[in-house]
Amino acid sequence: MDFKVLITDSAIADLKEIVEFVAADNPEAAIRLGEKLLRHALTLSTFPERFPFHDKRRGIHKMPVSPFLIYINAMKKRP
Repeated sequence: MDFKVLITDSAIADLKEIVEFVAADNPEAAIRLGEKLLRHALTLSTFPERFPFHDKRRGIHKMPVSPFLIYINAMKKRP
């Protein structure tokens, strides 16, 4: 079963900040990094629970993409 990946506005703002920071020194590396983070985030459409919990009570998992962590809330659709 595939999941729909939704990237929050705050995650997009974080990604923009990261890419702009890296771009100040190396624009090509910034593009590669931004694409890498997005590519990894989009793999969450398949089995997002494969990553360990960050906060089990709230159902938040963490996905390492060195040197960053992507935080995931894999919500199941209600019938």
